[in-house]
Amino acid sequence: MNLTFWAALPQVQKQLQQLQDDLLKTVDLPNQPVHISILKLLQSGGKFLRPGVFYLFSSLGSTLMRLGYSLVPVLKNCCT
Repeated sequence: MNLTFWAALPQVQKQLQQLQDDLLKTVDLPNQPVHISILKLLQSGGKFLRPGVFYLFSSLGSTLMRLGYSLVPVLKNCCT
């Protein structure tokens, strides 16, 4: 994973590193060629963009709540 891409967002970077560590520990396949391929895929650069964006925007809700904003009116207006 390219953690330097997320260097400006250390919390997201930390969450992505934890995710990668958990995935690497979880992968345990009896078929060694497939097992090795999946490990290489998880460790290759350019992955984890979608989870990174998820972590980034999931923190947005708590930030807005701390500032006293609510997403309910926004969601109510856009989805009706």
